[in-house]
Amino acid sequence: AALRRKATEERLALVDARLADVDQELGEKEARQAALLAAQADLNVIAEQLAVHEKLLEQWRRAAAAVKQQRETVKNLAENLARARRTFVNLQTTQAQRQKERAAYQLLLDQATQITAEYAAWEAADALWQSWQAKAEQYHALQRARRPHELALERERSKLAQQQDELEKQAGRVAAMRDEQATLTASLATGRAHLTELETRLTATGQAEVALHEARAELQRLEGERKLLAQTATQWQTRARQVAALADERPVVEKNRLEAAAMIANLTAQLDSLTEQQARHAQARAEMDSLAAGQPGLKDEMDKLKDRVNRLQAESGGECPVCGQALTEQHRLKVLNDSRAEGTQKADLYRRNKARIQELAAEAAELEKQLKRRPAIEREQQAQQQRLATTQARLDEIERAIIEWQAEGEKRLAELQAALADDQAIQAQQAKVGSLATAVQVKAALDKEYRDQQRQISQAEARLQEIERTIADWQQTGVGMLAAVCQRLNTQNILPEAQAALAKLDEQAAALGYDPAAHETARHSRQALAQAPGRLQELKQAQAAVKPLDETLADLARQITEQEGNVAHLAQQHEAAVAQLEAAGPDSEAELLTVEGKVFELREAAVAVNRRVGAAQQRLDVLADLRRQREELTAERADVTRLIQRLKVLEKACGRDGVQALLIEHALPEIEETANDLLSRLTGGDMRVTFETQKPMKTREAMAETLEIKIEDSTGGRPYENYSGGEQFRINFAIRLALSHILAKRAGARLRTLVIDEGFGSQDPLGRQRLVEAIHAVQHDFARVLVITHIDELRDAFPTRIEVEKTPAGSVIVVN
Repeated sequence: AALRRKATEERLALVDARLADVDQELGEKEARQAALLAAQADLNVIAEQLAVHEKLLEQWRRAAAAVKQQRETVKNLAENLARARRTFVNLQTTQAQRQKERAAYQLLLDQATQITAEYAAWEAADALWQSWQAKAEQYHALQRARRPHELALERERSKLAQQQDELEKQAGRVAAMRDEQATLTASLATGRAHLTELETRLTATGQAEVALHEARAELQRLEGERKLLAQTATQWQTRARQVAALADERPVVEKNRLEAAAMIANLTAQLDSLTEQQARHAQARAEMDSLAAGQPGLKDEMDKLKDRVNRLQAESGGECPVCGQALTEQHRLKVLNDSRAEGTQKADLYRRNKARIQELAAEAAELEKQLKRRPAIEREQQAQQQRLATTQARLDEIERAIIEWQAEGEKRLAELQAALADDQAIQAQQAKVGSLATAVQVKAALDKEYRDQQRQISQAEARLQEIERTIADWQQTGVGMLAAVCQRLNTQNILPEAQAALAKLDEQAAALGYDPAAHETARHSRQALAQAPGRLQELKQAQAAVKPLDETLADLARQITEQEGNVAHLAQQHEAAVAQLEAAGPDSEAELLTVEGKVFELREAAVAVNRRVGAAQQRLDVLADLRRQREELTAERADVTRLIQRLKVLEKACGRDGVQALLIEHALPEIEETANDLLSRLTGGDMRVTFETQKPMKTREAMAETLEIKIEDSTGGRPYENYSGGEQFRINFAIRLALSHILAKRAGARLRTLVIDEGFGSQDPLGRQRLVEAIHAVQHDFARVLVITHIDELRDAFPTRIEVEKTPAGSVIVVN
């Protein structure tokens, strides 16, 4: 509700801000109308000025167009004249180039006889070179045919040389193997003898190892028995410490029992006194009720006597209001005095009764106040009786534990300690194990040496077999192969087919008659006349190009004459056009630009004023939509305001001063009663808590909702912070348990488990004992109570224990 109220208030602020903006814009209606009229007037003025300047601009444009057209004519004639002159120059340049080409061709024509003779000499040299070139190609083909046979001979010769080298190396290795064979034979004899010696030593070591295993097993048995004795002794020592703690606890428990007995006697006396006060309260109430019942009658009688006195004072004569006889003056005075005396008597009695009723009421109220203590005293009496029973049971348990320890435990612990002190058997067995272990330590080295010796003998035997096999193979095949290879290399008996083919190719080359020097001379002669074919080709081209070139020169002379006349004609036309342009008058382009600029400015101004008119009209038109929006915003504001008021009511009802306060007020008495019941058990009736739900406000005369916890003890009230840690823990424990009870009750469930994690360290011995008694007192309200503590003296305060002990191998849990 609070979040929605804040969001709605923000929405209301937005609506108010929008309403303010709308009202501000609606207030600008007259100003917007005036702005529209002013913009329309400015638009009319600018339109008139624009019409005048547009007419002037049209006149200037027609004049400028005529001048521009004449200028274009002059420009075109100038360009045509320039092109004609460039054409005339180009024709003259082409004529000169063609005349130069004609002179070059004439030089070639004059050398025609010499060029023809040089070409004939080149043809003779080329024929000679071609013949030698054919022989060279055949010679090179024969040389290429020789190459495969030469390569085959070279490979075969290399293969035989390599085979000879390998066989000679193998002969060397065989000679070395014969030397190695003698060495290995001697080494094998020595190794076999050493292996026999190692087998004997290993047999003795194996027997010692068997004896070591048996000795270690016996040592483990002795150590296991000693460890079991040590564990048993540790348990009995723990029991001894527990009994010592019980002996220390016994005076505290005895003191607690005596205090409980004294408090029970005191509470019994208080209850007896309250019984007497209850009887006195009943008497006072009965007397007060009796007096109160008679007061209305006395009041009526007093009123009647007063009325009688008033009538007797006001009247004379008549009848007597008492006896009904005729009333004389003397009789009237007598009756008047009697009535006054009786009224005074009645009034005194009424006032005495009233005072007595007030006294009795005060006495009854005081007695009621005292009697209200009876339930708490009775609960305290029950708590102390339970405390007395618990302490008595604890004392009996302590006495029984001490007697059992004195009867059996001390003797058993002494026997175990004596047994643990005698360690001669274990020491003797440990010495035996050490001696055998020293003897067995060499077994690993002997095993390794034995395996190494076996491996060396096996390797030597295998090597001997390999040497014998290699020597036998060499004698069978190797010696003969080496002799055959050496013979072939010495006699050059290598691939006779290839050698015959090479001899035949050599004969063919000799028959060919190829001379490399003559071939080179023919090549130089041919190269010296290499330009003759090109010069002959140039001569033929010159002979073919002379006639067309003469025709071209004649045509160029004719075109130059015609172009010269055309240039003169265009020059005359250009001069006439320039004179006509000068006669048209000065250039009016500057005035045209000025008028165009003014027209442009007026058009821009017209566009701007048109925008002003449109914007002013739009701003005026939007006011109608704003009036509709204002009506909608006003209705929305009313709805939002009503929603905020409702949310405020809901927020207050759900806040701390609403339903929460009602729930707390209904729950606090029960929490207070349950907490005080438990706190009374924890403190021996010395402490009490009170919950206050209202306190005066500092700023104004009113009460504010609060939740204050007041704590009182035998010395009066103190703040929570001034109590010790143990006292604070007891207060916390009582209030938390009471709060858990009421929450479980409201949920329709039952508290099944109570966990108390530490909390005893802040308590003195008496506080610890009372906390233990409180736990025992409430244990029937729970299916399971778990108490976590590191204090050894509290271990035996509960029937079942889960002990956690840290060891090097991890934590160990023991359930006792």
